[in-house]
Amino acid sequence: MEKTTPRLTMRINILTIFMALVVAAFTAVLFFLGSKNREIVSEQSQEIMSHVQEDVNQYLDTLLESTERIDLTIAGLYHSLAEINPQNEQMRTVMLSVVKNYPNVSFLYIGTEEGDTYTAADLSFSNQSNFISKPNTPLPKNAAYYWQAIILSSGNPTETTYYLDKNFNVLASESFLQEHFDARDRPWYIGAKKTKGLYWSPVYKFFETNNYGITVSEPLFDSSEAVFGVVGIDLSFDLLSNFFAEQTIGKRGKTFILDSKGEVIIPESEAKYFKTISPEVISAAFQSYQKTKVKSFEIKWKGVSYLCDFEPFALKNKEDWLVAVIVPSDDFFAKLRATQQSAILIVFIILGISGLGVVYLATRLSRPIVLLAKEVDKVRHLDFSKEARVASRVKEIYLMDYAISQLRSAMQSFTRYVPKEIVQALFAQNKEIKLGGEKKEVAVFFSDIEGFTSITEEQQTETLMALLAEYFDGMSKIILTAKGTIDKYIGDSVMAFWGAPTPEPKQAALCAETALLCHAFVQAFNRRCKEKNQPLFKTRFGINSGVAIVGNIGTPERMNYTLIGDMVNAASRIQQKNKVYSTSILMGEAIRKQLDDRFVIRPIDKVEVKGKKEKIALFELMAMKGGPVEISPAKETLDLAMRFTKAFDAFQADRKGEAKQLFEELHRDFPNDLPTQLYLERLQ
Repeated sequence: MEKTTPRLTMRINILTIFMALVVAAFTAVLFFLGSKNREIVSEQSQEIMSHVQEDVNQYLDTLLESTERIDLTIAGLYHSLAEINPQNEQMRTVMLSVVKNYPNVSFLYIGTEEGDTYTAADLSFSNQSNFISKPNTPLPKNAAYYWQAIILSSGNPTETTYYLDKNFNVLASESFLQEHFDARDRPWYIGAKKTKGLYWSPVYKFFETNNYGITVSEPLFDSSEAVFGVVGIDLSFDLLSNFFAEQTIGKRGKTFILDSKGEVIIPESEAKYFKTISPEVISAAFQSYQKTKVKSFEIKWKGVSYLCDFEPFALKNKEDWLVAVIVPSDDFFAKLRATQQSAILIVFIILGISGLGVVYLATRLSRPIVLLAKEVDKVRHLDFSKEARVASRVKEIYLMDYAISQLRSAMQSFTRYVPKEIVQALFAQNKEIKLGGEKKEVAVFFSDIEGFTSITEEQQTETLMALLAEYFDGMSKIILTAKGTIDKYIGDSVMAFWGAPTPEPKQAALCAETALLCHAFVQAFNRRCKEKNQPLFKTRFGINSGVAIVGNIGTPERMNYTLIGDMVNAASRIQQKNKVYSTSILMGEAIRKQLDDRFVIRPIDKVEVKGKKEKIALFELMAMKGGPVEISPAKETLDLAMRFTKAFDAFQADRKGEAKQLFEELHRDFPNDLPTQLYLERLQ
């Protein structure tokens, strides 16, 4: 009795399919629009962050280049120690003009080899409001700059400071003993003197303000090219911090400069600056960048997503900075998420309305189809008692009704020629493939990748599966082109055969040529893998010929068109013997006898294999004359095959002396040939 499966009615099917399509369509549209909108917002956010990166890098480049030019210009003004003295009014004016006209310059120094130091600075940078010698006495109201001379060369170290207005008029001065500052001990002075060229100092703490920064300095040379002093310009991070504080992205995004260890150096730590981007977020972003070296990426910290953009900036002293732009992703995506939520709500409303309409349409569509299905079932049971016609304006339903009516008439007529019982038996009859097989002469091909288990342990699954797909594709095309039948893929192995289901008179030659072409393909495949630093597949092949049972083997529920027999097992064992002799293609004697002189073959050994009592002869297939270029033999291959065969024959004939001499000569010309080495060891 036929087993019945529960089935849904036409109405429910139409309703389900219709609603599924509508839901799928809306879901696809929402997903597409959402992904596209997110992609657009993401691109815009990246573009904004990239613009900020460009602005910051341009600002830093301009700042550093202008500072270098100032340094070099001042250094070019003085050529002797005598020009550097407290009475040189021109020197003082030049120094103060630089400080005034270049707001990025916080301090300008000229230090000499005698220990004298001259400094020009903006008072706003030094945060000085009172006299140094009179801490309770404020400086003049109009004081804007100061010019300072520390004289150590006189033997009586003194420091004299002049306080000037914006027009460089001296408003006040003070002088006292100086025992603490010597420019010759400062990093900027030491570095410029040592390199004898433009020098960018590492980050260090300034003597005057205790703020961190860097100094660019240039040595002063006299006519004999001796260094008599150094010009230095301070760039305070406090000044740069003001610029970075203005670089906001979105509502809460910030820009930072990190050193090579991920420490924030610009802006200098201010609590208000880190309210939106905490130091922990900066540290997490830096660690992610260090691991991946990806310029733009996204991280999550305590449930909050942040967009990050890192750009290296190389300093003149070869110390690398990182310009980091970090923005909470909600600054860009909050409105998008709100829009998506509204869209989802609208979709649910539309789905509800559509559902009601679909119920109505499903009922209208299913009613005539249900009637037609009942008519078909009546015909299947040869029930012609009463015909029910379906009137419909739908063309397809009209055609179905007409076709069923014609089928009813034809079947009713057919039963007048043939008894109903026989017709019902024909309806119930099924033609199935039957189990069974027959003996045939076939050629069998086996391949296997050496050490594949180790490769799987070392490679990622995605990489390995892609390589295997390319490998099997190339091997399979060669086999199918040669009229072979691929039986199965067993892990990394391939089993194929010739001679079934269609007889093939050249099955042995085709099998052998296929093995050579597959070996050539693997060599080319490995060359490509080597260029990409991918694993190499060392493939071993075994071929054999003989009588096997070919047919549908298995169970009535599951069967396979394959072949079984002793020669099949022998082919598998022969393939495994490649490992012993370091060969690539081995064959049995049966297939060897069917090959002509085009194939370059040498005997290898007579060995015992599992499942056989007698030893079998093994031969190595080396090349094919007159075939494709990639499998044609080289002169060395022909020489090796001929000489090895001669030595092998002497060994088998028990002419040990002759065999030893021949193998020794062969080893001298082919030192890497393992079979030759094995026979020499046996002869020892």
